Amino acid sequence: MIDSSQPVPVNPVAPWFTRPTRRPAPPPEARPAAHTTHTTHAAHPSPPSHAPHGPGRTRPPRASGPSARRASAATRAPAVETGVPGAASGAGGAKHAADREDQPVSLMEQRDAAPVLRVVPYSFAQAYGYAPAGVWRAPYAFRLAGIPGRSGIVTAAGWQVVTAAAPRADGMLRVGSLNRPGDAVEVPVGRPGNVPAWAEPIAAVAHALGRTAGPGAGLDLLLHADLPEAAGLAPSVPMACAAALAWTTFHGPEVPTAALDALLRNVVPPPGDTADADALRTASLYGGEERALIMGPSGPTGELPFELAAEGLRLMLVIPRDRGTTHTPMASVVESLRGARDEAERAQRMEMFLRERELPRALSLLTASQLSRVPGYGTGWAEADTTVDAAKRGGALGARLAGGTTGSAVVAFVPGPLLAEVRSNVVAAFRQRGRLTPRFLTGTGGAAAGPAEED
Repeated sequence: MIDSSQPVPVNPVAPWFTRPTRRPAPPPEARPAAHTTHTTHAAHPSPPSHAPHGPGRTRPPRASGPSARRASAATRAPAVETGVPGAASGAGGAKHAADREDQPVSLMEQRDAAPVLRVVPYSFAQAYGYAPAGVWRAPYAFRLAGIPGRSGIVTAAGWQVVTAAAPRADGMLRVGSLNRPGDAVEVPVGRPGNVPAWAEPIAAVAHALGRTAGPGAGLDLLLHADLPEAAGLAPSVPMACAAALAWTTFHGPEVPTAALDALLRNVVPPPGDTADADALRTASLYGGEERALIMGPSGPTGELPFELAAEGLRLMLVIPRDRGTTHTPMASVVESLRGARDEAERAQRMEMFLRERELPRALSLLTASQLSRVPGYGTGWAEADTTVDAAKRGGALGARLAGGTTGSAVVAFVPGPLLAEVRSNVVAAFRQRGRLTPRFLTGTGGAAAGPAEED
């Protein structure tokens, strides 16, 4: 049997795609005890109850004990002799099959589960030699109005980061990514030191939350991100949210969504891929399938209806393959101040339109934000404005740069029947300018961050 307090050797060349030496899965008594089991989050948690726009809901307290452990088995693979999910033979295999008759089917065995929800826990088992204790997901988020790092309106998208994780009892953090095979990370939680930039959000969350955990608290984690880095939507946001949910499930503290949001705001240092991390983390934790959040200086103050599905709308990301030259930054402090004032006024108008459920009018303000060079969105790739204009001519209700980083994708809100027309218009505009055809992704609003079995 494996002592999970000791690091399991990982292939440094291609750990997530190379089958390791088969080893038995650790029995429950050999695994580090979890602080709690899976939290049953509300499907759509609401902002805190002090918000002026209606009472809020917080995620219920985490259950504990044998019944909760059985319930959480929806994301765990059964322990098998070989350590490879679903592999069993002879009498031992029959015994495991009999033992599993009354147990929920794991995500790896659910044929109707989304492929990524099966691949991530399976890859975890292949990489670390035992099955994960749970699977979590968190959506990407972006700003609809307002200046990054300040007040405004944010929401979540349907693209997400999926993580499989299990607790450790030796104070170590091991992180791998299906997007970066061969780039595994293994560091002490209390002294993360130098880690690759892509893994910094998870190391920062573990280090910050580890200060309140018991001695020896650690984590094994493997993730998959839906979006390429070229999309410009900060991956640090969903990575941090998913890692925080996994950590607090195993090691505490046991807190509702609003308190976890505030905790991350106060203890996790700003990431390097966005100046809007606090607001975007809030959007990721609360979700944006049918709503947007109003952000104040210290957190969410309310929510607004943002019903894309009811309006027959889709999100379209236009990701450039050739960014060309960047826009010239705003010429003066005066112009910057004017742009900030105008964007604050647009945020107020968007809030009014959304309250009145006039979604098309609210989304039309996105284009004005793009063209006004709002601070935080003042630089972009050469065809950003051309993309926005072509998308509008094809029928998009509104479009703008999706993130605050240089070269981020353009996000457009498009009626479903017009997706092909918008794509054709954008491709034609790129070809006329001699640029490579961009990449297109379409999606919807994102569900709130939480355990994967809640879908």
